[in-house]
Amino acid sequence: METAVKPQSFVNRKAPGYASIYANNVAYNTNAFDFTIIFGEVDEFNPQTNEVTIDQKVKVLMAPVQAKLLRDALVKAVADYEEKFGEVLDVNSIQK
Repeated sequence: METAVKPQSFVNRKAPGYASIYANNVAYNTNAFDFTIIFGEVDEFNPQTNEVTIDQKVKVLMAPVQAKLLRDALVKAVADYEEKFGEVLDVNSIQK
């Protein structure tokens, strides 16, 4: 039986078409095979219709195992951020 080879290090490089975006809105969807995350930016609020317009910037699809790795990375990143800069308010406490 073969054993899996674990790489000792990773080399990151920017692929052609690499883009950097700003997002202050995130939407997600799941199915049995994938997680879909859509990053967007709030553009405007129309007080007459009570609607917010969000410009969707990029959609990322990933396997469930990658979604769990992303979750773990985000939990660590937020904890590190809060240790340096203070608590990030929960969105539910802001909207009340």
